[in-house]
Amino acid sequence: MPGLLCMDLHKILLPKEALLRKHGVPASVISKWIMKSPRNLTVCDDRFSEVVAELKMMGFDPSRPSYLYALHTMLGVSSSNWKRKCEAYKNLGWSEDELLKLFKKHPFCIAMSETKLRKAMEFLTKCLGWDICTILKNPCCLAFSMEKRMLPRYKVMQMLLSNGLLKKDFCWSTVFGLNEKNFLKKFVNKYQGEAPKLMNAYCKEIRV
Repeated sequence: MPGLLCMDLHKILLPKEALLRKHGVPASVISKWIMKSPRNLTVCDDRFSEVVAELKMMGFDPSRPSYLYALHTMLGVSSSNWKRKCEAYKNLGWSEDELLKLFKKHPFCIAMSETKLRKAMEFLTKCLGWDICTILKNPCCLAFSMEKRMLPRYKVMQMLLSNGLLKKDFCWSTVFGLNEKNFLKKFVNKYQGEAPKLMNAYCKEIRV
């Protein structure tokens, strides 16, 4: 990691490490954070202290991996940009409490672009009929790619339903959570005989 070698450890790294230790972050967690997020080390000390204090107020457990993800996410955006992203959620009906629960479960969701957020919320609420409570139970579905995963798989499932090849008791979060290989095996290749256009439809959606 050449970037670390050029840093003045006494001025940049050690104060941040000391602050994290003070807040109860284990040495093993700090080491992982340094290796995975070296750019975070360049954040000014005031902003770093501010974020660490905010995470404490939010109730994050410093010994859990989610603390690292939350720290990395908040340090990756300015304070004003962070407020704007939170406001985007509120404009879509999220309360402060719901937003905090989402951030604790899936920190990276807050950092996503406002355009992606609007598209994801529109799809989940209008196409799937989900409410915010359901989204909170499946936060990864906010972060998945709409173009490469959500919409193509939705198209496949709708075709299977319309052809009477699938019952409606499946779980959408499971469908979206499968890796590519398992999704194709379970919902595309399996029905090639009864629905030969499935693969073409899926590939067409992926390419769009």
